[in-house]
Amino acid sequence: MKRLLADLSMILLCSMAFAISFTYTDQAHPFDSEVRLGSIDFSPTLTDEEREFYEQCEVGIMTLSKGDPLYSWFGHTALVFTQPDGYSMSFDWGVFSFNSERFYINFAMGQLWYMCSCSTTQAHIAGAIAENRYADLLVLKLEPEKKKAVLEFLSDNMKAENRTYLYQHYTDNCATRVRDIIDFATDGAFGAWAKSIDAGTTYRLEASKALGTSPAALWALNTLQGGSIDKPISLWDKMFLPSSLHDALLAYPGLVERVEIVNDNSATEYRTPVLSEPADGLLEALAASLGLCLALSLVHRVGDKRKLYCLIVAVLDLSLGLIGSLMVFMASLTTHTFSYFNENLLLLNPILLFYSIAEFRYLFSRHRRVRNHYLVPIICTAILVACKLALPSVFLQDNWAQVISLGIYFATRALLPIRRKALKEMDLA
Repeated sequence: MKRLLADLSMILLCSMAFAISFTYTDQAHPFDSEVRLGSIDFSPTLTDEEREFYEQCEVGIMTLSKGDPLYSWFGHTALVFTQPDGYSMSFDWGVFSFNSERFYINFAMGQLWYMCSCSTTQAHIAGAIAENRYADLLVLKLEPEKKKAVLEFLSDNMKAENRTYLYQHYTDNCATRVRDIIDFATDGAFGAWAKSIDAGTTYRLEASKALGTSPAALWALNTLQGGSIDKPISLWDKMFLPSSLHDALLAYPGLVERVEIVNDNSATEYRTPVLSEPADGLLEALAASLGLCLALSLVHRVGDKRKLYCLIVAVLDLSLGLIGSLMVFMASLTTHTFSYFNENLLLLNPILLFYSIAEFRYLFSRHRRVRNHYLVPIICTAILVACKLALPSVFLQDNWAQVISLGIYFATRALLPIRRKALKEMDLA
């Protein structure tokens, strides 16, 4: 009876962990570009001199391909403004510094402060060449009045008090800020067109094209993110990716005047390219889980290796428990909004730390066996699977790779209890 009550209590705690997320309250941006864009007159009256000047100016969108660091796997976007004398400036909303004050604390709490920077376009191109990244420039067909309004916004955005903004990977980044400028420069026509088109995808699926080249990174980041990124999105939403913004600009009628190749590294590309189709990582996760469980089974069968088996599973449970603790922290105490209401909290949570503690104690104790509580994670996994099958519109999170791989591990742990064969072994241990 005590064992049953303890197991039921753990199941209840697991369920509470899933619902721990707080309701997110939007934070005020130090510089909200959409608010500022809305206050600018995009149809100003121009003098003859101004009209002649802005007719010769060019506004373009520079798009860079995938880079080497993880944060650059999704590509990059910058807005280029070129004056009649050829002087060209590149405006970049993807700037941050690891050395900035409280960077790591702010990052952990979901306070990702990014900046808008301005540099010469030549310097930006030199950076793309040095990083061996493909880059092209889409020169937009805009009226002189629109070009003046864009320059006014850029000048205002570059003021010291306006350069910083609160970054959100899917909704407010280097590509979405450029997208918003283009929308205002077309009097909302570009946004109305993009929002009317169902992209037929989700944030998670689109992000997986870049992450899919690394199954480990894909599994880890998908584990930390909840179901809010699995809702259908429009083409407008899809433009959180620089490549999607690039393709949408080309698809929108009459907006792109010409295309210039800035750095063509297609013949020398050495890094794994972004996938053309989404990746779910299910087969890779399944193979890794089966391989791990097979190795655990082989170690468990060897009598004089029981302590080795116990050490391995103790480290594994400690690692999973720490991931679960991180997920609870992100879902309850941070503004990482896409970690909220994460179904994976039913599978990974701090309760696994107690299993790890029991397993480490076994290594230094004279107990014959460790009580096997792995029926609890199995029940939680079964409940989650049943809910996902019965209520797919509610439990919509695309996390089958996590459910199946962890379910196999939990089942293996339940079938391979930690115990010594005989009391004599205790004396030999």
